[in-house]
Amino acid sequence: MDHYSYYRENQAEWKNSIRHNLSLNEFFVKVARDDKQPGKGCYWMLHSDLYYMFENGSFLRRHRRRRRFKQESSNNHH
Repeated sequence: MDHYSYYRENQAEWKNSIRHNLSLNEFFVKVARDDKQPGKGCYWMLHSDLYYMFENGSFLRRHRRRRRFKQESSNNHH
């Protein structure tokens, strides 16, 4: 972090950006901090049901299929 002025000078912004992106990703879950540990906030960890996607140290992301919904026309009401 010391080598990059952006990260040194804008700590709140990049930390918020990371938290935001973690919260959008199904692979990560927020874990409460132990009361005995100093600091505030939570930890992030991999969702335990998704460990299999990291077999042999490689990330095996499966592509999601997009659902196609048939859009009904509002003009077809008789």
